[in-house]
Amino acid sequence: MCETWLEKGGESRIKSLLPESHNWEVIHASRTKRRGRASGGIMVGTKKGWKEKEDRVKLEKMSEGIGGVKIRWEENWLNIFTVYSEGMGKEMEELFRSIEERCSGEGIIIGGDFNTRIGELGHEGIEENILLRKSKDRTIGLGGKRFVDKIYENGWHILNGRIQGDWDGEFTYVGARSCSVIDYIIVNDIVLDKIVEFKVEELVDSDHLPIRISLKELRQRTRSQSEDEAESNQEEEEQMKQTACWDEEAREIYRDNTDEQRNQ
Repeated sequence: MCETWLEKGGESRIKSLLPESHNWEVIHASRTKRRGRASGGIMVGTKKGWKEKEDRVKLEKMSEGIGGVKIRWEENWLNIFTVYSEGMGKEMEELFRSIEERCSGEGIIIGGDFNTRIGELGHEGIEENILLRKSKDRTIGLGGKRFVDKIYENGWHILNGRIQGDWDGEFTYVGARSCSVIDYIIVNDIVLDKIVEFKVEELVDSDHLPIRISLKELRQRTRSQSEDEAESNQEEEEQMKQTACWDEEAREIYRDNTDEQRNQ
């Protein structure tokens, strides 16, 4: 999922540039002023064949610059949201509250450009078991502490600077004058244990760097019933097999019994 400036009717201009291996959905960007570029657009690419239609809910616009998609995840649902925000304000607080309420008991991933600098806030744990967050951006900007407080009030976790692949807290924005960390991925407890890696990718055609997470494969391929039956039969055969250890006394008893049977 990514933020775009793509306005309605503009898909044809970039269609040839997008991988044909994916299906693409778009929430169009809009203009609030005559001048300047449109904003708030979202694009989602889903690999063809990855999920059946019944296991996936279509991309939904929640508010300006915020969209989400829901997919079947084991016996549960995984809700993935992408965000473009101008900073931590009442609108973002309301968004967090809405997501927590509508996705109760389900997996949550929230990622995007929050335009908020939090330095190395966000340590987790108690006393000697504290898990530190690292960041190459040490600045705590306006609303940064409030942003972190609201995340942890919901029991969520910031992945930047605390997960395999980003232990140093890499910059996510590279501008002409400065670099900063303003793009984050946030998850709830249900998702946290399934994270394999968080990574800030190389610069492409934007001053914001792509951020990516990898999740564990939750379910291995289901075995056929015949495979289960074959294994069960093998276990029964193994239980029936017995190994006798014959010492000299046992041999003597066997000979006597055999001779006795022969004489009869």
